[in-house]
Amino acid sequence: MVTQGVSKVFAKISEPDFWTRCLLAHAGSIQLTRQSGTLTWRLAASIAGIQMVGMKKKPVQVIAEIGCNHKGDMEIAKEMIRVAAHVCKADIAKFQKRTNRELLTPDQYNCPHPVPGNSYGDTYGAHRDFLEFDTEQHKELIEECKNNGIVYSTSVWDLTSAREMVELNPLLLKIPSAANQHFEMQGYLCENFAGEIHVSTGMSTGDEIRNIIAFYEKRGRARDLVVYSCTSGYPVAFRDTCLFEIKRLMEQYGHRVKGIGFSGHHLGIAADIAALAVGRSLQAEGKGAFTHIERHFTLDRTWKGTDHAASLESDGLRRMCRDLKNVDMALEYKSEDILPVEQIQRDKLKWIPKYHVGMDSWARLYRPPYHVACPIHRGGRFGGVAGIRPMSPANQTLLHKSGEHRTSPFPRPFPPALSPDGGYATASVTGMPGAV
Repeated sequence: MVTQGVSKVFAKISEPDFWTRCLLAHAGSIQLTRQSGTLTWRLAASIAGIQMVGMKKKPVQVIAEIGCNHKGDMEIAKEMIRVAAHVCKADIAKFQKRTNRELLTPDQYNCPHPVPGNSYGDTYGAHRDFLEFDTEQHKELIEECKNNGIVYSTSVWDLTSAREMVELNPLLLKIPSAANQHFEMQGYLCENFAGEIHVSTGMSTGDEIRNIIAFYEKRGRARDLVVYSCTSGYPVAFRDTCLFEIKRLMEQYGHRVKGIGFSGHHLGIAADIAALAVGRSLQAEGKGAFTHIERHFTLDRTWKGTDHAASLESDGLRRMCRDLKNVDMALEYKSEDILPVEQIQRDKLKWIPKYHVGMDSWARLYRPPYHVACPIHRGGRFGGVAGIRPMSPANQTLLHKSGEHRTSPFPRPFPPALSPDGGYATASVTGMPGAV
């Protein structure tokens, strides 16, 4: 009865609005199909949530993680924004903000960089300070992003940085894996920042991830939360990329947060395409939304610095954005049984019984050892093919009686050629109806 009632409601709409979807979501477990024109709506609703297959999905957002790959140079940072926006077609340019005296202990600040060849200072703290932009410089970066049509964002590593960036009111702020247990900072963001909060889960235990989700739920901010699958390493081997962690996050938390993303530190772009496929397949099953893919970005992978080796250069990021867009279009159900692009081929190639002589008739007309091919239609008569025994007038009459006669220049295709042993042959004759 519930299904019948919902079907009547559903039949009156071509695209259910928000309240209709809510009604369907609470109607129990329902499977409905409605075909209208070229679009088939398939609804899977349950008490836990709802999924609409056929509705236009929101494209996955690509984050170009510039981080500190600008080498502390504002002009390089602005150039990276322009390249990410216009050459690579990324959606978001992301930086980093740290207050190093707060973030690091005195010993950490004053010790040498662990890889001296990557250091921009005599100590690790001096190195980090060299790469930092102050609040006024971040305002310049925001303006540069606006001028180039790309969203600005930054990760915040400490409470002071969080406070400073909240004042700039970006659309989203990111909590790096290293700081995802810094709940004082995250509590400040929950209370004072109205935008999206993104959190990476690299080097985190299952209990730590559960605590993060519960923390945002308790404060009513889980629906502004995007959680990223991530392996923290620079670079990460493919065997350690662990893309099925996207599946785990979506199954456990997808319906509780705004979105699930993937932050990669691997080489190449193959794993990003696979991550999209994993995320979208779970989304199609109603396990939440797969929303973001993040990759580190540099203008030159040979530059000094830890992150460059695990970053994509401009052409790599451009290819990734292109491939993600194209593959995302391919990750769809058919909107109808026969797509328009197929109908053309179906009319030309599809073997349909009502338009063809049965194969038993062909086997009776042509016996081994002769090689035979489908006859060519010429002006209403069936003529012979060079090198193949032509049909007798009696057999031509039989074909006319047993199959529908068509005078179109391109009639329905006939059964394929027969080999001497009576099986199908793969050879075709130029000009034969249905030859490919």
